[in-house]
Amino acid sequence: MSNESGFVAGTLVHTNKGLVPIQNLKVGDLVLSKSENGEGETAYTKVLKTFKSAEKMPIMGPFLGVFCTANHPFWVDGEGWVAAEYLDRFSGGPVVTLNQGLLLPTYSYENAIDIFKVGGLYLVQTTEPGLVIHVQNLISKNATINNVDFDLVDFRSGVPLIVYADDDNSSLGYYSKPAIKYIRENGLNKMPGVVVLNGELDREAISYYDQLIDYVLSHGGFDTGAYQDYVYNIEVENFHTYFIHEDGYWVHQ
Repeated sequence: MSNESGFVAGTLVHTNKGLVPIQNLKVGDLVLSKSENGEGETAYTKVLKTFKSAEKMPIMGPFLGVFCTANHPFWVDGEGWVAAEYLDRFSGGPVVTLNQGLLLPTYSYENAIDIFKVGGLYLVQTTEPGLVIHVQNLISKNATINNVDFDLVDFRSGVPLIVYADDDNSSLGYYSKPAIKYIRENGLNKMPGVVVLNGELDREAISYYDQLIDYVLSHGGFDTGAYQDYVYNIEVENFHTYFIHEDGYWVHQ
């Protein structure tokens, strides 16, 4: 078990009792696991140790709703264990999940400019502690926070919540358009870990979020810096792996 890698509070882990936030796991709990060499079937295996980082650490988000340290390993089809920061849409393989099959990341570590040296899809702190901009689609050497898509993520409750706005007259609404389109096309009323604000009913909140977004964009993110948070990890008996998020990303301990 690494003392310097892990996932933020609220990250769901697959257990014999369903999805459990990683910070709530205890020694003796059974988590879904699989041999770290990639062979054999999945099985429920005991948690031997739990871990919380002593200090807040820089956080990146390799996939929607997944927030971790850049060095945490994911299983890549055809390659094996690869740290989150080195997942690559072009030169690497897809990541293995339980429920979504093989998924490609939306960034290229070889091409992306990482202004904070965090790795992958970095997170930028706004002037409101716990409200964070999560950059997306870093596949070009010319990409900066001012010319890429991003999500607004709210960590203030201790559980990450992605915030979108169904609104044509705001910065948040503008950057929410791809997500809103996806939600409508798929007839989704609710998505886990996502809230959609109404352009009329939630105008005050949207205006506040716009102020935070516009400030970060006008300063390129350098003024507020990279988002940092405490991370959690577990040691798993025998197999040393577990599955996270509703989609079931397979990760090493």
